[in-house]
Amino acid sequence: MEIKLPVLKFQKEYFILLLPLFFVLHVYKENYALVTLQDAYQSFLIYLLIILLISLVFFIFFRSWRKGAVFAFLVMSYHFFFGALHDSAKSLFGEIFLIKYVLILPVTFIAFILLILVLKKSKKKFNRFTTYINVLLVLLISIDAAGLAILRSKLKDQIVHKLRPDFVNCDSCARPDIYFITADEYAGHQELQDIFHFDNSEFENALRTRGFYVVPNSKSNYNYTPYSMGSLLNMDYLEGVQTNGDSKDLNMAYQKINENTLVVFLHNFNYEIKNYSIFRFAGQRPFVNSVFGVFGRELIHSQTFFGRIDRDIRFNLITRWKFKSEMKKFTRNEISYSEASIKKTMDESALKTNNPRFIYMHVLMPHYPYFFDKAGHPNKPDILFEEYKFDQKSYIDYLQYCNNRFLELIDYILSHSQKPPVIVFMGDHGFRYFKTPVDHKYHFMNLNSVFLPSGDYSKFYEGMSNVNQFRVLLNSQFGQKLPLLKDSTIFLKDRLP
Repeated sequence: MEIKLPVLKFQKEYFILLLPLFFVLHVYKENYALVTLQDAYQSFLIYLLIILLISLVFFIFFRSWRKGAVFAFLVMSYHFFFGALHDSAKSLFGEIFLIKYVLILPVTFIAFILLILVLKKSKKKFNRFTTYINVLLVLLISIDAAGLAILRSKLKDQIVHKLRPDFVNCDSCARPDIYFITADEYAGHQELQDIFHFDNSEFENALRTRGFYVVPNSKSNYNYTPYSMGSLLNMDYLEGVQTNGDSKDLNMAYQKINENTLVVFLHNFNYEIKNYSIFRFAGQRPFVNSVFGVFGRELIHSQTFFGRIDRDIRFNLITRWKFKSEMKKFTRNEISYSEASIKKTMDESALKTNNPRFIYMHVLMPHYPYFFDKAGHPNKPDILFEEYKFDQKSYIDYLQYCNNRFLELIDYILSHSQKPPVIVFMGDHGFRYFKTPVDHKYHFMNLNSVFLPSGDYSKFYEGMSNVNQFRVLLNSQFGQKLPLLKDSTIFLKDRLP
């Protein structure tokens, strides 16, 4: 007797659920280190609600649930994948008229109206379309889910989750609060002298009078922030990194910053972790937005039609049409981000706590844009234009303004702390915006200074690079015996074609 199995037609409107699930899952997988599971879940719920509302509204208009669902699917597909399609078109054809918003916006509106008219007049039931889309989305979701599982497994293997065998306990060691203050793109003494003809000795001596040790000829290991910080916090070099723009390398670097060897060590010494940085750190969200991109739900939204409209038109309002109001708004926001990080770090020093704390503050100072002159007067909004990042005088002026702000922060921490803290104040790399090529060594020259309550800086040495920063600190402060790595630099180029 032949048994006939039922054929699964898959003709229900499952795609209403599957489409936002696929979109959010795909973005989550591609940006795993920048988007939390909670961000993805919340975004999915929001998009699901939107597509259901569109389906319901046009169910009333078309008097057909199927047509309303198909309309919602097509509209939201365009919304979800506009960013990827637009980027692909730009990479293939360049900045041609066909991909400019002056054409895209009216064409999108006309297509929207035509789609309504076509569906209104159509007599089709869309059974084959429904089955095909349902099956396709299930396959795509399965592929992304498998890819995510593989990615998580690989990253888990790369990240250290327990104390390394070369770490040792030190019950008798003091456990002071540790302030890790990163001044983005703060150039070292030699670069400032050779390239800018500027002597930063006054600021460095001000640090020394406060008890800091300023590392002579310090250098970073990488010339881009995510890689430099990922290496620094893990006290090791990053494997296989070749370029600055590779998405896999960037994801790995961001993940290394988030789950790093230093934090694992400090957790074992009962440290609380405070994140006032531009990165996701120790599982905590970035405290502020930054030039390194958006994070979380904002990143997911940035891939969409309205996300790109918001980003690109705002960009044009500033760079092309030079709207003063938008330029001033951007400036206010960026300044407020840095000031908020500084204030929260100051507030931490005045708190009385039982457990020691590690406070990570990372600000885009004196990194471009150069918002203030050396006297603290705001620069004109024109300073936001890209060509100004090469302006060495503006960088030096802004650096001098930042010096005063950093000294105010350091003085506040020292005067308000319950007991003398450890303070690491350093740049992540050197200045890198040159109109004409310079020796690559200048890209790595950074300021590096340390304050230890003991005043014993015997283990710090001239020419020390970032990869050994916390190896030396842990050896000095926590009785560790970590071997030092060779002080090398890796010059990362932009994304290769």
